[in-house]
Amino acid sequence: MKKEAEILLRLALGFVFIYAAVSSILNPSSWIGFLPSGLSAVWTAENWLILFSLCEMVLAVWILSGWRVFWSSLTATAVLFAIVLINLATFDIVFRDLALGIAAMSLAAMSREA
Repeated sequence: MKKEAEILLRLALGFVFIYAAVSSILNPSSWIGFLPSGLSAVWTAENWLILFSLCEMVLAVWILSGWRVFWSSLTATAVLFAIVLINLATFDIVFRDLALGIAAMSLAAMSREA
């Protein structure tokens, strides 16, 4: 059962990162507000959003591949918790990211080699 649970968690997290990446590229105006405002002083918000979307795609493929699941899920945990911390003012929207971060943390715990 542990292997099936791991696969289901990987599928769920992979889907979340792929959906967010594709959606933010297709509809950037819905996602730009979640970027820290200080980033646009260095580069345009649209460019940051594209870069972050590409990183989300890479992370999704990594999680779905099953290669080094501990590290991919730990990375996903960090990304999801960072999203929550950066966007605490919109917690009524990002509360889901907290639950997803805990799911990613669970996947890391499940896959950790003793």
